[in-house]
Amino acid sequence: MPPRPADMGGQRRAASPPSPPPARPAAVPRPLAWRLFVIVSIQLGFLGAILFLSACYTPSAKLTALDLLSLPGERVELRAKIEVDGPGLFNPDLKGVELEFLGAAAAAQGQGGAPPVSRDPREGPGPDAAALGSGSSGADGFARLDTVAPSAPGIYSYWVRARGQPNLKLREPAALLTLAVIAKEQPVLITDIDGTICGTRVARLQRILADEAEEVEPLPDAAAVLTQAARKDAVIYLTARSTYLAHRTKRWLAAHGFPAGPVLMRDLHAQWTSLSFSEGDFKERVIHDEVKRRWPEVRWGIGNTLGDALAYAENGVRAVIIGDVRSQLPDRYRDLVRSARDWTEVKGAILP
Repeated sequence: MPPRPADMGGQRRAASPPSPPPARPAAVPRPLAWRLFVIVSIQLGFLGAILFLSACYTPSAKLTALDLLSLPGERVELRAKIEVDGPGLFNPDLKGVELEFLGAAAAAQGQGGAPPVSRDPREGPGPDAAALGSGSSGADGFARLDTVAPSAPGIYSYWVRARGQPNLKLREPAALLTLAVIAKEQPVLITDIDGTICGTRVARLQRILADEAEEVEPLPDAAAVLTQAARKDAVIYLTARSTYLAHRTKRWLAAHGFPAGPVLMRDLHAQWTSLSFSEGDFKERVIHDEVKRRWPEVRWGIGNTLGDALAYAENGVRAVIIGDVRSQLPDRYRDLVRSARDWTEVKGAILP
Protein backbone atom coordinates (compact mmCIF):
# COMPACT_ATOMS: atom_id res chain seq x y z
CA MET A 1 0.00 0.00 0.00
CA PRO A 2 1.65 3.26 -1.00
CA PRO A 3 2.14 5.89 1.67
CA ARG A 4 -0.23 8.78 1.90
CA PRO A 5 1.11 12.17 0.82
CA ALA A 6 0.97 13.43 4.32
CA ASP A 7 3.42 10.76 5.46
CA MET A 8 5.92 11.27 2.73
CA GLY A 9 9.34 12.42 3.96
CA GLY A 10 8.40 11.49 7.45
CA GLN A 11 6.55 14.86 7.95
CA ARG A 12 2.88 15.58 8.13
CA ARG A 13 1.84 18.48 5.91
CA ALA A 14 -0.40 21.14 7.66
CA ALA A 15 -3.86 21.67 6.20
CA SER A 16 -4.15 24.90 4.28
CA PRO A 17 -6.57 27.52 5.75
CA PRO A 18 -9.95 27.86 4.08
CA SER A 19 -10.12 30.63 1.45
CA PRO A 20 -12.22 33.72 2.38
CA PRO A 21 -15.55 34.06 0.59
CA PRO A 22 -15.37 36.16 -2.50
CA ALA A 23 -15.97 39.87 -1.82
CA ARG A 24 -19.36 41.27 -2.90
CA PRO A 25 -19.05 43.83 -5.62
CA ALA A 26 -19.31 47.41 -4.31
CA ALA A 27 -22.68 49.10 -4.92
CA VAL A 28 -22.55 51.42 -7.82
CA PRO A 29 -23.50 54.97 -6.61
CA ARG A 30 -26.50 56.64 -8.21
CA PRO A 31 -25.30 59.09 -10.81
CA LEU A 32 -25.13 62.70 -9.60
CA ALA A 33 -27.04 63.86 -12.67
CA TRP A 34 -30.02 61.73 -11.65
CA ARG A 35 -30.08 63.22 -8.16
CA LEU A 36 -29.98 66.75 -9.56
CA PHE A 37 -32.79 65.88 -11.93
CA VAL A 38 -35.03 64.72 -9.09
CA ILE A 39 -34.27 67.77 -6.93
CA VAL A 40 -34.84 70.25 -9.77
CA SER A 41 -38.05 68.48 -10.80
CA ILE A 42 -39.45 68.78 -7.27
CA GLN A 43 -38.54 72.47 -7.06
CA LEU A 44 -40.02 73.25 -10.46
CA GLY A 45 -43.20 71.41 -9.55
CA PHE A 46 -43.49 73.40 -6.34
CA LEU A 47 -42.90 76.68 -8.18
CA GLY A 48 -45.45 75.72 -10.82
CA ALA A 49 -48.05 75.01 -8.13
CA ILE A 50 -47.44 78.44 -6.59
CA LEU A 51 -47.80 80.16 -9.97
CA PHE A 52 -50.99 78.23 -10.71
CA LEU A 53 -52.54 79.11 -7.36
CA SER A 54 -51.48 82.75 -7.76
CA ALA A 55 -53.20 82.92 -11.13
CA CYS A 56 -56.40 81.56 -9.60
CA TYR A 57 -56.19 83.73 -6.45
CA THR A 58 -58.28 86.85 -6.08
CA PRO A 59 -56.25 89.29 -3.94
CA SER A 60 -57.87 90.53 -0.75
CA ALA A 61 -57.45 94.26 -0.20
CA LYS A 62 -58.06 96.63 2.70
CA LEU A 63 -59.52 100.08 2.21
CA THR A 64 -58.97 102.71 4.91
CA ALA A 65 -60.25 106.29 4.99
CA LEU A 66 -58.54 108.91 7.14
CA ASP A 67 -60.70 111.13 9.35
CA LEU A 68 -59.97 114.85 9.45
CA LEU A 69 -60.83 118.19 11.02
CA SER A 70 -61.91 121.37 9.30
CA LEU A 71 -63.08 124.89 9.88
CA PRO A 72 -66.43 125.76 8.23
CA GLY A 73 -66.08 126.25 4.47
CA GLU A 74 -62.38 125.36 4.48
CA ARG A 75 -60.74 123.55 1.58
CA VAL A 76 -59.88 120.02 2.62
CA GLU A 77 -58.14 117.01 1.10
CA LEU A 78 -60.02 113.74 1.51
CA ARG A 79 -57.63 110.78 1.68
CA ALA A 80 -58.05 107.03 1.54
CA LYS A 81 -55.53 104.21 1.31
CA ILE A 82 -55.78 100.82 -0.37
CA GLU A 83 -53.34 98.00 0.34
CA VAL A 84 -53.11 94.25 0.16
CA ASP A 85 -54.69 92.67 3.23
CA GLY A 86 -51.82 90.28 3.71
CA PRO A 87 -50.60 88.32 6.73
CA GLY A 88 -48.90 90.20 9.53
CA LEU A 89 -47.11 93.31 8.31
CA PHE A 90 -47.03 92.16 4.67
CA ASN A 91 -49.43 94.75 3.28
CA PRO A 92 -47.96 96.24 0.12
CA ASP A 93 -49.68 99.34 -1.19
CA LEU A 94 -51.82 99.05 -4.31
CA LYS A 95 -51.17 101.53 -7.11
CA GLY A 96 -53.59 102.60 -9.82
CA VAL A 97 -56.85 101.68 -8.08
CA GLU A 98 -59.65 104.19 -8.68
CA LEU A 99 -61.39 105.16 -5.45
CA GLU A 100 -64.69 107.01 -5.40
CA PHE A 101 -65.55 109.51 -2.65
CA LEU A 102 -69.15 110.07 -1.55
CA GLY A 103 -70.51 112.55 0.97
CA ALA A 104 -73.71 113.31 2.88
CA ALA A 105 -75.21 116.76 2.55
CA ALA A 106 -76.35 116.99 6.18
CA ALA A 107 -74.52 116.63 9.47
CA ALA A 108 -75.27 113.71 11.78
CA GLN A 109 -78.08 114.32 14.27
CA GLY A 110 -78.60 112.79 17.70
CA GLN A 111 -81.93 111.69 19.12
CA GLY A 112 -83.89 114.03 21.36
CA GLY A 113 -81.28 116.76 21.20
CA ALA A 114 -78.48 114.45 22.34
CA PRO A 115 -75.13 114.48 20.53
CA PRO A 116 -74.94 112.04 17.60
CA VAL A 117 -73.54 108.59 18.28
CA SER A 118 -70.54 107.15 16.43
CA ARG A 119 -71.59 105.53 13.17
CA ASP A 120 -70.99 101.87 12.40
CA PRO A 121 -68.87 101.72 9.22
CA ARG A 122 -70.59 98.49 8.19
CA GLU A 123 -73.74 100.48 7.40
CA GLY A 124 -72.19 101.73 4.17
CA PRO A 125 -73.28 104.85 2.28
CA GLY A 126 -76.99 105.59 2.41
CA PRO A 127 -79.24 107.04 -0.29
CA ASP A 128 -78.26 110.57 0.75
CA ALA A 129 -74.59 109.97 -0.11
CA ALA A 130 -73.76 111.85 -3.32
CA ALA A 131 -70.69 111.19 -5.45
CA LEU A 132 -68.07 113.91 -4.99
CA GLY A 133 -65.42 112.61 -7.37
CA SER A 134 -62.71 109.99 -7.56
CA GLY A 135 -58.95 109.64 -7.49
CA SER A 136 -56.41 106.98 -8.44
CA SER A 137 -54.13 105.54 -5.76
CA GLY A 138 -50.46 106.44 -6.11
CA ALA A 139 -47.34 104.48 -5.26
CA ASP A 140 -48.07 105.03 -1.55
CA GLY A 141 -51.56 103.51 -1.91
CA PHE A 142 -53.29 106.84 -1.26
CA ALA A 143 -56.02 108.39 -3.38
CA ARG A 144 -56.85 112.06 -2.76
CA LEU A 145 -59.72 114.39 -3.56
CA ASP A 146 -59.79 118.14 -2.97
CA THR A 147 -63.14 119.56 -1.89
CA VAL A 148 -64.70 122.22 0.32
CA ALA A 149 -65.97 121.44 3.82
CA PRO A 150 -69.62 122.28 4.64
CA SER A 151 -70.26 125.73 6.04
CA ALA A 152 -72.31 124.47 9.02
CA PRO A 153 -70.43 122.92 11.96
CA GLY A 154 -71.13 119.26 12.68
CA ILE A 155 -70.06 115.67 12.10
CA TYR A 156 -70.27 114.60 8.44
CA SER A 157 -69.98 111.06 7.10
CA TYR A 158 -68.09 110.50 3.88
CA TRP A 159 -67.52 107.15 2.21
CA VAL A 160 -64.87 105.69 -0.04
CA ARG A 161 -65.21 102.66 -2.32
CA ALA A 162 -63.28 101.09 -5.19
CA ARG A 163 -64.52 101.45 -8.76
CA GLY A 164 -64.02 99.17 -11.78
CA GLN A 165 -62.09 96.46 -9.89
CA PRO A 166 -64.06 93.21 -10.36
CA ASN A 167 -61.05 91.05 -9.44
CA LEU A 168 -60.30 92.93 -6.24
CA LYS A 169 -61.81 91.34 -3.15
CA LEU A 170 -62.31 93.93 -0.40
CA ARG A 171 -62.69 92.97 3.25
CA GLU A 172 -64.99 96.01 3.64
CA PRO A 173 -66.73 97.25 0.47
CA ALA A 174 -66.74 100.86 1.71
CA ALA A 175 -64.70 102.80 4.25
CA LEU A 176 -66.13 105.49 6.53
CA LEU A 177 -64.40 108.89 6.61
CA THR A 178 -65.56 111.22 9.39
CA LEU A 179 -65.15 114.93 8.78
CA ALA A 180 -65.56 117.11 11.87
CA VAL A 181 -66.41 120.70 10.93
CA ILE A 182 -65.66 122.76 14.04
CA ALA A 183 -66.22 126.50 14.51
CA LYS A 184 -63.09 128.33 15.57
CA GLU A 185 -64.60 129.44 18.87
CA GLN A 186 -65.96 126.00 19.84
CA PRO A 187 -64.22 124.28 22.76
CA VAL A 188 -62.53 120.98 22.04
CA LEU A 189 -61.94 117.87 24.13
CA ILE A 190 -59.37 115.23 23.15
CA THR A 191 -59.34 111.68 24.48
CA ASP A 192 -57.05 108.71 24.04
CA ILE A 193 -58.57 105.23 23.47
CA ASP A 194 -56.47 102.33 24.78
CA GLY A 195 -56.37 102.26 28.56
CA THR A 196 -58.44 105.46 28.66
CA ILE A 197 -61.89 104.55 27.33
CA CYS A 198 -61.07 100.99 26.24
CA GLY A 199 -59.72 98.65 28.90
CA THR A 200 -57.15 97.14 26.57
CA ARG A 201 -55.02 94.29 27.87
CA VAL A 202 -53.16 91.63 25.92
CA ALA A 203 -56.14 89.24 25.77
CA ARG A 204 -58.48 92.06 24.75
CA LEU A 205 -56.03 93.35 22.17
CA GLN A 206 -56.00 89.85 20.66
CA ARG A 207 -59.77 90.08 20.26
CA ILE A 208 -59.44 93.38 18.43
CA LEU A 209 -56.82 91.90 16.10
CA ALA A 210 -59.04 88.84 15.62
CA ASP A 211 -61.88 91.10 14.38
CA GLU A 212 -63.90 90.71 17.59
CA ALA A 213 -63.64 94.34 18.66
CA GLU A 214 -67.23 94.65 19.88
CA GLU A 215 -66.58 92.08 22.62
CA VAL A 216 -64.00 94.32 24.30
CA GLU A 217 -65.73 96.23 27.09
CA PRO A 218 -65.19 99.99 27.61
CA LEU A 219 -64.18 101.46 30.93
CA PRO A 220 -67.26 102.04 33.10
CA ASP A 221 -69.00 105.41 32.52
CA ALA A 222 -66.57 106.49 29.79
CA ALA A 223 -69.23 106.67 27.04
CA ALA A 224 -71.75 108.44 29.30
CA VAL A 225 -69.27 111.10 30.47
CA LEU A 226 -68.03 111.83 26.94
CA THR A 227 -71.62 112.06 25.69
CA GLN A 228 -72.32 114.71 28.32
CA ALA A 229 -69.15 116.57 27.36
CA ALA A 230 -70.11 116.41 23.65
CA ARG A 231 -73.12 118.67 24.31
CA LYS A 232 -70.64 121.53 24.55
CA ASP A 233 -67.29 120.27 23.30
CA ALA A 234 -66.17 118.84 19.98
CA VAL A 235 -64.86 115.38 20.93
CA ILE A 236 -61.74 114.15 19.12
CA TYR A 237 -60.36 110.64 19.53
CA LEU A 238 -56.56 110.62 19.32
CA THR A 239 -54.91 107.21 19.41
CA ALA A 240 -51.54 105.70 18.58
CA ARG A 241 -53.28 102.72 16.96
CA SER A 242 -52.38 102.03 13.36
CA THR A 243 -54.73 103.23 10.63
CA TYR A 244 -54.96 99.54 9.72
CA LEU A 245 -57.35 99.20 12.71
CA ALA A 246 -59.56 102.17 11.73
CA HIS A 247 -62.56 100.07 10.66
CA ARG A 248 -62.51 97.94 13.82
CA THR A 249 -61.96 100.95 16.08
CA LYS A 250 -64.97 102.79 14.62
CA ARG A 251 -67.08 99.65 14.94
CA TRP A 252 -66.13 99.48 18.62
CA LEU A 253 -67.02 103.13 19.28
CA ALA A 254 -70.42 102.63 17.61
CA ALA A 255 -71.14 99.35 19.40
CA HIS A 256 -70.65 100.96 22.82
CA GLY A 257 -72.49 104.22 22.18
CA PHE A 258 -69.63 106.71 22.18
CA PRO A 259 -70.34 110.17 20.77
CA ALA A 260 -69.48 110.77 17.13
CA GLY A 261 -66.11 112.32 16.42
CA PRO A 262 -63.06 111.92 14.20
CA VAL A 263 -60.55 109.20 15.06
CA LEU A 264 -57.01 110.43 14.41
CA MET A 265 -54.59 107.50 14.07
CA ARG A 266 -50.98 106.75 13.19
CA ASP A 267 -49.87 105.88 9.69
CA LEU A 268 -47.17 103.44 10.73
CA HIS A 269 -45.68 103.29 7.22
CA ALA A 270 -45.13 107.06 7.25
CA GLN A 271 -43.58 106.86 10.70
CA TRP A 272 -41.18 104.12 9.61
CA THR A 273 -40.02 106.12 6.62
CA SER A 274 -39.47 109.20 8.78
CA LEU A 275 -37.81 107.14 11.58
CA SER A 276 -40.28 108.53 14.12
CA PHE A 277 -41.66 105.80 16.38
CA SER A 278 -42.70 107.54 19.61
CA GLU A 279 -46.41 107.48 20.43
CA GLY A 280 -46.02 110.58 22.59
CA ASP A 281 -44.27 112.50 19.81
CA PHE A 282 -47.02 111.54 17.38
CA LYS A 283 -49.73 112.82 19.71
CA GLU A 284 -47.83 116.01 20.60
CA ARG A 285 -47.42 116.80 16.90
CA VAL A 286 -51.10 116.17 16.07
CA ILE A 287 -52.29 118.32 18.97
CA HIS A 288 -49.97 121.14 17.91
CA ASP A 289 -50.33 121.01 14.12
CA GLU A 290 -53.88 119.80 13.57
CA VAL A 291 -55.81 120.94 16.65
CA LYS A 292 -54.36 123.72 18.80
CA ARG A 293 -53.19 125.80 15.85
CA ARG A 294 -56.78 126.23 14.60
CA TRP A 295 -58.87 125.73 17.75
CA PRO A 296 -57.15 127.53 20.62
CA GLU A 297 -59.72 126.48 23.24
CA VAL A 298 -58.78 122.87 23.83
CA ARG A 299 -60.37 122.51 27.26
CA TRP A 300 -59.17 119.07 28.29
CA GLY A 301 -57.07 116.14 27.17
CA ILE A 302 -57.71 112.72 28.67
CA GLY A 303 -55.25 109.83 28.69
CA ASN A 304 -53.58 107.18 30.81
CA THR A 305 -49.82 107.40 30.28
CA LEU A 306 -46.93 109.74 30.95
CA GLY A 307 -46.63 110.22 27.17
CA ASP A 308 -50.25 111.42 27.05
CA ALA A 309 -49.64 113.86 29.91
CA LEU A 310 -46.56 115.30 28.22
CA ALA A 311 -48.25 115.58 24.81
CA TYR A 312 -51.06 117.64 26.34
CA ALA A 313 -48.93 119.70 28.73
CA GLU A 314 -46.35 120.62 26.10
CA ASN A 315 -49.22 122.21 24.13
CA GLY A 316 -50.59 124.03 27.18
CA VAL A 317 -53.63 121.73 27.43
CA ARG A 318 -54.97 120.72 30.83
CA ALA A 319 -54.96 116.94 31.19
CA VAL A 320 -56.72 114.31 33.26
CA ILE A 321 -54.69 111.10 33.42
CA ILE A 322 -56.21 107.82 34.62
CA GLY A 323 -53.37 106.73 36.90
CA ASP A 324 -50.73 108.66 38.80
CA VAL A 325 -47.97 110.06 36.62
CA ARG A 326 -47.63 113.51 38.18
CA SER A 327 -44.53 112.53 40.15
CA GLN A 328 -42.77 111.74 36.85
CA LEU A 329 -43.59 115.10 35.25
CA PRO A 330 -41.26 118.09 35.12
CA ASP A 331 -42.23 120.68 37.71
CA ARG A 332 -43.37 123.16 35.06
CA TYR A 333 -46.15 120.76 33.91
CA ARG A 334 -47.56 119.51 37.20
CA ASP A 335 -50.15 122.26 37.54
CA LEU A 336 -51.62 121.28 34.15
CA VAL A 337 -52.09 117.57 34.94
CA ARG A 338 -54.61 115.93 37.27
CA SER A 339 -54.80 112.27 38.24
CA ALA A 340 -58.00 110.22 38.29
CA ARG A 341 -58.73 106.67 39.38
CA ASP A 342 -61.77 106.18 37.12
CA TRP A 343 -64.29 107.99 34.95
CA THR A 344 -66.28 109.16 37.95
CA GLU A 345 -63.29 111.28 38.91
CA VAL A 346 -62.75 112.28 35.27
CA LYS A 347 -66.33 113.54 35.21
CA GLY A 348 -65.73 115.63 38.32
CA ALA A 349 -62.76 117.30 36.63
CA ILE A 350 -64.07 118.04 33.12
CA LEU A 351 -67.77 118.71 33.62
CA PRO A 352 -68.97 121.82 35.42
